[in-house]
Amino acid sequence: MSDAFFQPGRTYTDANGYTAPEITYYFHVEHVARHPEHGHLRATGWSKTGAMGSRWHGDSRVEGEQDGWTELPVPLIDVDPVVVRRFDCSIEPALEDEHPELMVCCVAEDGRPVALLLDMEARDKLAGLLDMGKGTGDGEPTPAAGIGDERALLLADHILNTGGTWTSGRAHRWLSEDAGIAVTARHVRRMLKSLAAYGYLTEHDKPGRVSYTPRYATGGGR
Repeated sequence: MSDAFFQPGRTYTDANGYTAPEITYYFHVEHVARHPEHGHLRATGWSKTGAMGSRWHGDSRVEGEQDGWTELPVPLIDVDPVVVRRFDCSIEPALEDEHPELMVCCVAEDGRPVALLLDMEARDKLAGLLDMGKGTGDGEPTPAAGIGDERALLLADHILNTGGTWTSGRAHRWLSEDAGIAVTARHVRRMLKSLAAYGYLTEHDKPGRVSYTPRYATGGGR
């Protein structure tokens, strides 16, 4: 989702410094969704004018209508952040697509499903937060920004959807042979440990054998 379009939790205005308050509009965005058939984005939220006593009313804008709107430094409506926990992840439309998007599927505290749709810039930021796109200082080259994160999350997506017990050998074979991704066995071991550390997998460390199983949200087991 591009920052060029309206973003949830933000307030926008069409004021240019010369318009009168009664014809100045404010648009606060609650949700942004993509049309399931036509593919365009639609922002839904609340609008009002700058006239004294003006009240908020439901409103929406579609892709192409964002021109002329400017984001306010501070939203006019207080936004309570939605606290979520990760449940699944997916790369859409496909890893080899020119502009793939990472979708992190989550569950809110009240059970509502939440999908975090991340574009390239946001995915790279996530890679930095998870420390999956950086070298570890043990001699292996540092992956390009975002690439390590993409490989690890692709692996997590496959394990979460496939289920079962996974060793580093099984994960390495799937990445190399089925996904066609060149990666060393040592890096796969680090990927699995990182995915376990950040809640995607559960690590089972037994003498002579380390394995992993998917960690699903309550009620989300396969």
